[in-house]
Amino acid sequence: MREILKDIDWENSVVNMAHPADYRFAFQFKNPEIKSKTVLYELWISPRKKKIELVIDTENKYAQIDKKKSAALFEILTGEKLSEPK
Repeated sequence: MREILKDIDWENSVVNMAHPADYRFAFQFKNPEIKSKTVLYELWISPRKKKIELVIDTENKYAQIDKKKSAALFEILTGEKLSEPK
């Protein structure tokens, strides 16, 4: 999952989405000695369930992910296929 996120070309943009995020996730450091702010990712699924959009609100970052990476990221996050109904 981190590899997919690392390779994203983020846009610097403030976006107003039509509805709240479908999913939110963050990463925690395994080492409790590391002091770092948590980055909250917000994820929206496209209406046709082909792509996902991500926002890092605190950093004003936005990205729409291609179909292949969307499918991989969604399956890692949820354990389901992107095109399957919830």
